[in-house]
Amino acid sequence: MNALYDPAMKDALTFIKDMIATGAVDPELLANTALQHQEKAFKGQAGIVWIDWPNMTKENMIEQIKAVNPKAEWIQIEPPAGPAGKFDGSWEIGNTPGRYAIPKALEKDPEKLQRVFDLLNYVSDPKTGSLLVQFGVEGTHFTKDGDKIVMTDKAGEVGYSWLYQFTGRPELSYLQTKFVPQAEFIKFAGDQPRIQTLNGFVDLPEGYVASDADRYIKEELAKFAYGQRDLGEYDKFLKTLETTMKYKLFMDAAEKQLTALGYGSK
Repeated sequence: MNALYDPAMKDALTFIKDMIATGAVDPELLANTALQHQEKAFKGQAGIVWIDWPNMTKENMIEQIKAVNPKAEWIQIEPPAGPAGKFDGSWEIGNTPGRYAIPKALEKDPEKLQRVFDLLNYVSDPKTGSLLVQFGVEGTHFTKDGDKIVMTDKAGEVGYSWLYQFTGRPELSYLQTKFVPQAEFIKFAGDQPRIQTLNGFVDLPEGYVASDADRYIKEELAKFAYGQRDLGEYDKFLKTLETTMKYKLFMDAAEKQLTALGYGSK
């Protein structure tokens, strides 16, 4: 289901609006850029912040927190429960973090093309190349204790090996090995439930401009949340979205494509 059409969406916006009205929400929330929310948390200007684990738990972050207030302590909490359950945001399962392209000119140089494939195959091998680009040279940067990888005091020499992780890595085990002091924080973050979204599977239809629709959605939802537009106009908002922003084109294309992939209604 598209969240905009969820029957509970108006209730959710009402809840958000009421919370904002109490003054409990950062008045600059929508204007924050980059890591401004982190900076405010470090300064004691925020008591709850939604942020990724590295920007709160790495050693250099702890140092910054303690420099402002030596007694400060930040803890991870599970997502609060709502009428539909509890979720730590969403997870787009249809997207890929990146794509690599091989120059077409290499088709005229089979030997060089094969070497490219050999490299990709090598860094994908979990017993050799993948270990190299994750952890460095065995015996120098890491050792093995059975199936467990243990980093040595020279691990810092391969801080940029991730640049060569062309075909990915086993994320959870990699992070817990490279960032041992943060292992518990990583596990906690990884264990949280998330809503799986499917937008990445959808090829946008001709005539639909996603950037325009996304901007309109964000602007209008902000108006509803901050009381600048009455929630009684929510259906009117959807109508404008479907027609002027051609969101109906997108919804029809999404339903057809996702059904073909097995995600449609049974």
